[in-house]
Amino acid sequence: MEENTLHSILKSYQKRLTNLSTRNKSLLLLSATEQFLDIHELDFLQNTPSFQLIEQLIAQKNTITLCEKHDPRFEKVNEISKKLRKISRHEKLIEEERGSEDLYIGYPIVKGKFSDGTVVRCPLLFFPVHLDCVLLPQKNAGTDESLSEFWQIKQRDEPLAINRSFLLAYSYFNEIQIQDEFLDNTLEDFSKNALEFRTQLYEYLKNSPLKINFNKDNFTNQLTHFEKIAKTTLESTERNGELTLFPQAVLGIFPQAGSFLVPDYQFLIDTFAQSENKTVENLFPNAFEEVIQIREEQLLTPFEIDISQEKALREVKAGQSLVVQGPPGTGKSQLICNLVADFTARGKKVLVVCQKRAALDVVQERLAKVGMRAFVGNVHDFKNDRKALYEQILHQIEQVDTYQKQNQSLDAIFIERNFSQQSKQIDKTSEELQTFKDALFAVNECGISVKELYLTSAPNDTFVDLEAYYKYFNFTEIKDFVEKFKLYFAYQEKLGNNDVSLFWQNRLSFQHRQPSDISLIIKTIQDLVTFVQEFELQAKKQFDINLSFESLQNISLEKVKLQNLLNGISTDKVYQLLRRNLSQKIKINTTKISSLEAEVAQLFAGQGIEITLPSADLLTFSGKISKAIHAKSNTFESIYWSIFSKEKKDIQHLAIANGLSIGLDDLKKLQERIQNRIGLEKWWKEWAYLFGNDFSKNAESSEEVTWLRKGYRWFERHFQMLYQVAKAETIFRSIKNVPLNEWTSFSWSDFQQKVKFLIEKSNQLEEQQVLWQVNLSQIQINELAHLQQGTLVIKYLQEHFDDMQELDALKADCGHTELAVIHLFVDEENPLECFLNSLKLAWIKDIEIKNPILRGVSSLKIGQLESQLQDAVLQKQQLSKEILLLKLRTLSYQNLEKNRLQNVVTYRELKHQVAKKRKLWAIRKLITAYSDEIFRLVPCWLASPETVSAIFPMETEKPFFDLIIFDEASQCFAEQGIPALFRGKQVVIAGDSKQLQPNDLYRLKFENDTDDSPALEIDSLLDLACQYLPQTQLRGHYRSRSLDLIDFSNEYFYNNTLQLLPDFHEINKAEPAIRYLKVNGIWENNSNLEEAETIINLVENLKNDFPQKSIGIVTFNFKQQGLIQDLLETKAFTLNYSADDIAPIFVKNIENVQGDERDIIIFSIAYAPDVNGKMSMQFGSLNQQGGENRLNVAITRAKEKILIVSSILPHQLNVGDTLNEGPKLLKSYLEYALSVSEGNYKPKPFSSTNYQANWLLKEQIAKYNQQHVKELPFADITVKTGEKYESLILTDDDLYYEHISPKETFAYIPAGLKAKGWTFERIYSRNFWKNT
Repeated sequence: MEENTLHSILKSYQKRLTNLSTRNKSLLLLSATEQFLDIHELDFLQNTPSFQLIEQLIAQKNTITLCEKHDPRFEKVNEISKKLRKISRHEKLIEEERGSEDLYIGYPIVKGKFSDGTVVRCPLLFFPVHLDCVLLPQKNAGTDESLSEFWQIKQRDEPLAINRSFLLAYSYFNEIQIQDEFLDNTLEDFSKNALEFRTQLYEYLKNSPLKINFNKDNFTNQLTHFEKIAKTTLESTERNGELTLFPQAVLGIFPQAGSFLVPDYQFLIDTFAQSENKTVENLFPNAFEEVIQIREEQLLTPFEIDISQEKALREVKAGQSLVVQGPPGTGKSQLICNLVADFTARGKKVLVVCQKRAALDVVQERLAKVGMRAFVGNVHDFKNDRKALYEQILHQIEQVDTYQKQNQSLDAIFIERNFSQQSKQIDKTSEELQTFKDALFAVNECGISVKELYLTSAPNDTFVDLEAYYKYFNFTEIKDFVEKFKLYFAYQEKLGNNDVSLFWQNRLSFQHRQPSDISLIIKTIQDLVTFVQEFELQAKKQFDINLSFESLQNISLEKVKLQNLLNGISTDKVYQLLRRNLSQKIKINTTKISSLEAEVAQLFAGQGIEITLPSADLLTFSGKISKAIHAKSNTFESIYWSIFSKEKKDIQHLAIANGLSIGLDDLKKLQERIQNRIGLEKWWKEWAYLFGNDFSKNAESSEEVTWLRKGYRWFERHFQMLYQVAKAETIFRSIKNVPLNEWTSFSWSDFQQKVKFLIEKSNQLEEQQVLWQVNLSQIQINELAHLQQGTLVIKYLQEHFDDMQELDALKADCGHTELAVIHLFVDEENPLECFLNSLKLAWIKDIEIKNPILRGVSSLKIGQLESQLQDAVLQKQQLSKEILLLKLRTLSYQNLEKNRLQNVVTYRELKHQVAKKRKLWAIRKLITAYSDEIFRLVPCWLASPETVSAIFPMETEKPFFDLIIFDEASQCFAEQGIPALFRGKQVVIAGDSKQLQPNDLYRLKFENDTDDSPALEIDSLLDLACQYLPQTQLRGHYRSRSLDLIDFSNEYFYNNTLQLLPDFHEINKAEPAIRYLKVNGIWENNSNLEEAETIINLVENLKNDFPQKSIGIVTFNFKQQGLIQDLLETKAFTLNYSADDIAPIFVKNIENVQGDERDIIIFSIAYAPDVNGKMSMQFGSLNQQGGENRLNVAITRAKEKILIVSSILPHQLNVGDTLNEGPKLLKSYLEYALSVSEGNYKPKPFSSTNYQANWLLKEQIAKYNQQHVKELPFADITVKTGEKYESLILTDDDLYYEHISPKETFAYIPAGLKAKGWTFERIYSRNFWKNT
């Protein structure tokens, strides 16, 4: 939308500055009332015509007497003196507030209309003057003692000039271009003769673009009255385009500086005419698009700094344009000085802008303390400050050689290297300390910080090792588990701890059971008990011993073995062999049997065995056959054996019996059979016992062996039997739960019967188990069989079924790990407490392993880091001062140009211009011509917004300054500050939204402003900047020396964000810093005489008792201010308060006290009942919108004491129906002040909104010692003896948490405490946890 574009906004702002409402006295002065004086009223007051004053002005007479201050014989003198007093006070007020000298005598007067019909009535020329009251000898008095006070004007060292506001308005409304040369003309070459002067003026106007009728009356040596005239009269009597000069003159305040802003707006409007995409946001430049991180080495801070100031400095250094909210006494000027020092030391150009001269003077004075005075140009009033500026530039040029020699005599490399080392030490140490803090407060590991773990756990209390489980439990998610945990043990407690309850603890889950299932469970219990009882009876009968249910359960586990055993013992013979083996402990396994079987098979293999011979003849025949075989092997011997051998016949009979011949081959076969027979019989003798006792006896007798006639088949059958026995024995021996050894004395049939009984009962048990396990756990089945207390178990079930069902549902809701952890604590006296303590200790161990720095508080490490940081910060600050001056001096002589004779030519022409005595160039012209050289000599400039426009050319593409800093921006109208913004790459807007808004005293604005853009609805530059720039607030408060002075403002206006550190000895005096003095004053003529007189007496007493203390007086309306000023002036000489005092008394109202401070502030409330006892609730500016800000400013001016002189008590103020907050807060403040005055003030301890907990370390420390109290806002714990403060305890609690960086915690705060006389100790959570 058009109305929101930058172009349209700029046009609206320009319109405000070229306004012709009755507010703009430089363009439309309708009468010489109040703060203006018609010079013609002085006609013959001193026996001279009024025009003589004009002649003296033209003649450039330095001092001109106007009239006596008081003349009892001439009332008119007194009336004029009263006017002059108002004008004088107004002049001084503006000079104090803005540093501007705006008192002029305007002559002659232009009256008429511009071409568009806009009326005008204003001075054409301005003669700059001062108005003073001085002691002079009375006329016709013969001695010096006859002195009287006279009003005098003194011409200022400033050239006569044409009314610039009129020229701009003429150009604007007549649509005529007026060149800058004409606008800047000072008429300094005009004659000092009044007639010649007027003639020259006539010729000058005739040849100018101005069309003004030079009325012939102007050539007469006579003034005419400046009569009162209405604007409507002018509009009806004057004709368009006609302007006429009249021989009239007016003394008054005519602010001219604002007129220099108008050309800037025209330039900007033309520049952005085609930039429809530009918005108000484009008013505020940023140096860099990407914000960068700033290392310590990049910060140069020669002035003391606190952490909130450093935060702002870092943001600016990172390239951010910024709004700095600076509440009262928070060091805005200190921050500005550090910014100036840092930027200028790095070759940057800085402009500090403020409408208040006093604020710029403060900056200049502080910069001078570090040696920067010569490098700072203070040009608040460009007309009056030009001479001093040119002298400064000349001095700088003459000092260039000296600067170079100074730098060459210094070890610059050493200084810079040391600076770099200290900076790196700060970065390194800060990083370690920040690591500690991050680890202390981090919650990412387990959901809460290790600090909380320390302070809510006890390493010496009972704990369970949760090494395997702790990582499953995060404290952000543990709430549900804790509830389960508590509920679990609540049920456990209710369910009891006896045999019956223990029985039901081992139940199957009742989670899905219904009450109807109780009967089924009961039946199961009853069936089980019956089964057990019946079994035990039957077992007793069967075995004649007590066989328990548990035994049956164990037997049932071996039921298959028993069945296999029966199956394996197929015959009584096998059973007997088994009994024999068991009784005789004959051990043989299938492997051995297999080996023996193979041996027998081997003997039967081949030729088999010889079965006809008796065993006794085997060896005999074996020998005979061997001889026969030997004989048969030789032919001769074979023949001989066949014929003559006696053994042949026996051998032949044996061979026939075996179906063989006596041939050699058959004899060998026969021999093999006999040998096999011999081997088998030998084997039989060794192993016959395996086959039974009968066989064993047979093997030892001479009888024929059993198997001889039966062959190998006999062996096969008996080996199979041995296999059965071996297998049965293996099974038999593996059965552990049945006393089988005791049963081997039984017959085969009895044995079978007993085993079959057990198998049958095992089968029955298995079948029943399936049924029982539907309702009972195996543990319960076992316990119930053992206890056989069915009745008690059933009763418990009926009573506690619901509880057990709910508990089982709870268990089902728990995970495996949760249940495992719960079970770890069943034997603990306080399970939940023990669990939480155990869990916290486990997490502490884990976190400390990952962050070993946490253990540094229990060793020397953190203390060493703190000491290192403090030393490095202190040394760096000291080095910063040396680096600053080194860099500034270097800048002045770097890259000097020389001619062929090696003479320096840089600065030569500039030196000529600033050294000459006449026809001095305007500052703007000088800067335009020699900007590079000037800024090398003077890189920092201090100026008002109007001066900026007057002396620095506008270049939007290449701004003059790298950084522009606005101070007291809340009191600067947006339209006055904007042109300065375009002269910088980056901007810092400093002010306080809770203090005064711009004052109409300095503003020229259309009365009927209908602009509806949001930007145009905002008055101050600060508030406008807040819409588009990031903000930061300064927090350290350094003005008030006691907490009670600032506490009210801190609470009501700054949300307790201000941090004040009072002096240790001062705070122990325990004297209220606020006194409430009740007087019986009367409200009359909007003032209170009783209060005023009381204040004069107070001032007199204070001056006598405390001559070194500065005093300020603040009132709530102009009338009371004037009354006190009048009374004070009568006492001025007896009080010895001259203008030369370091800190003179001021008397101001709440409208114009911002920026001032005094040791002692006296308030005159003034509001009181009138003579009839009626009290009017009219609160003036306090009841306007933003009136509360005026109160805030007033109550924050005192450094040591506030004295409230009031005719009323707080309860007498009826503010319920007031429109705005101002009166309500006034009542609240008076209540507070009265309470403080009566000794009822108690400081409030710090309480964080970001970090609150009842387990904080300070809470625990305070429990252990009554002397340890939470009382002061700047420490966690105060150590007190009675009402006396002894020392402080600093912890790692919320105060530490709120600290911005380790430098604040470990350097700035300790330094501040030591400087204010406080002793302190640090206690860390880990040490408290470890040692308590």
